[in-house]
Amino acid sequence: MSMVLYGWDAGVIGGIISTPQFLSQMKGIGYPEKINNELLTFIAAGILLGDIFGCLGSSPFVWTLGRRRTIILACWTAIAGIILQTAAVNAYMMLIGRIVLGLGNGIISAIVPAFVQECAVGAPDKRAIDTVIMIGFGVAGISISNWFDYGMYRSGNHNAWRVPVALQALWLIISVIILHGVPDGPRELYARGRLEEADDSLSRVTGLELTDPDFLAQKEEILAGVKLEQDQADGVSMWQTLFNDKSETRVGLRIWLSIAVSLGAPLFGGNLIVFYSSSIFAHIGSLSTDNITILTASLNTCAPLGMCFGVYALKRFGRRPMLIWGGFGQVTFMVIFTILTNLGGKTSAATNWAAVAMLFCYMTINGAAWIWLCYLYAPEIVPTRYRGQVASIGNALFWTITFVEVYAGPIALANPSVGTKIFIPWKSFIVWFCLTGLSLEQVDLLWASDEFIARSQAAQIIEHIQVGKQSSHDEKA
Repeated sequence: MSMVLYGWDAGVIGGIISTPQFLSQMKGIGYPEKINNELLTFIAAGILLGDIFGCLGSSPFVWTLGRRRTIILACWTAIAGIILQTAAVNAYMMLIGRIVLGLGNGIISAIVPAFVQECAVGAPDKRAIDTVIMIGFGVAGISISNWFDYGMYRSGNHNAWRVPVALQALWLIISVIILHGVPDGPRELYARGRLEEADDSLSRVTGLELTDPDFLAQKEEILAGVKLEQDQADGVSMWQTLFNDKSETRVGLRIWLSIAVSLGAPLFGGNLIVFYSSSIFAHIGSLSTDNITILTASLNTCAPLGMCFGVYALKRFGRRPMLIWGGFGQVTFMVIFTILTNLGGKTSAATNWAAVAMLFCYMTINGAAWIWLCYLYAPEIVPTRYRGQVASIGNALFWTITFVEVYAGPIALANPSVGTKIFIPWKSFIVWFCLTGLSLEQVDLLWASDEFIARSQAAQIIEHIQVGKQSSHDEKA
């Protein structure tokens, strides 16, 4: 539920940032005589600046404090930022509020995916389904807030923009209430040696009794995975592993791959389109403000529709093909969009609407693949002990690129031949493994040699349990 925050905020700020209702309330912005576009852009990108510091700040203490408590702390931090924004009477108060909001949102975006995946125990596809639901909340937040913005715009009230801004806190309050009633993830608790709490947590997330054979098998597999990770990380810090990896399960490579996926995700420009979709439509042709607002809301509705297809396609095609072909599709539609918007004197109403259609296709493909699959793949290939730290680093890089894109967005839009060169297709090929149907413990063995698996008792336990699960599945089928 807390993942609604970023989607809702991106949708809200993208919809209100250029409206007279918002600009007239922001003292210091220069409206209506001469608007300070640099300050206005910085207000839009302020949350991203906070995201960067939030991610980096959470990395040192997330393992000590625990995932659940870290998320609760982040929610309260974000609520403080929302209060500042809702009460803002000038541009600088609004900017401070957005940075504070970003501090909380950065932690949420880094830790929630890891927490969700570690609590996904049991059915092979549960991680993927839970991740789709999690990101679906965020994507739905963009769409719903855009339509909400449209209603506020039509109201004519100069303070109407404060309503969707304040409503962001609702999702966070619901999240805090829910988190106070749930345990920490079983994998995290077993890794910490808190066995009784871990047993209770595992029982609650699986719905099985402590004496149930399936419960005992799942527990044995998780403990074997913990033992395997501890043996590989014994006396070695994460930074040593990154630059001098000697582990049998290639932990260093997996960390770098996870960071690369997080780093690559924003390079297709999806965040830039979400933040400045109304400005993009304004540059395409002579559309009324009413039509631009409707198109913006409709465009951001394509992503959740694409995710519906992505859920079905994942089981059939797997992670790697979807990431590769999803990236190829996004680049293709964006290249066509670039050509259609750079025809000079040959531009017509037909080419303008064709360009709009390319954006709709782009956003649908983005929703089917990269908008959520990077949040599934990046955390699941990293060992439990490092998952929170690596997620923080990866998301800090994600938000850094997004900040540069969003801050430079208006400049790029003023020069389309430059703005559309931010899309980098080569990143579609950085994912090499398909993990469909594997538990997080089995993922550890994908990088291990046959010789290591043969001599490691923990690895053999994991393989043995996987064979038993497959046999049980075949019998039920």
